[in-house]
Amino acid sequence: MRAAAYIFSKTNSGWIETAKLMASDAKGGDEFGHSVAMDGKFIAVGARRADIDMNPDQGVVYLFRQADDQWVETTKLLASNGGAGDEFGHFPLRLMAMLSL
Repeated sequence: MRAAAYIFSKTNSGWIETAKLMASDAKGGDEFGHSVAMDGKFIAVGARRADIDMNPDQGVVYLFRQADDQWVETTKLLASNGGAGDEFGHFPLRLMAMLSL
């Protein structure tokens, strides 16, 4: 089963689900959504157990951008020197400052 990250908005009557984010190529066990960071119209979602090529649990971070009322996956970030067991995307994401450059 593929994981998802959900976006909720507050209304006068409570909270409502407004979007469901899913990685285009995620697989069960990737732990997509293990860590999440948001800044305005950008959301970064970590999948620390994603296997990249022959590297199990190398990890990846997916970037989503809000366009009107839709959230669109725009980028898949990989560590240039990534290796097996790195779990990139595991720790709280601090990428948002880079997005505003």
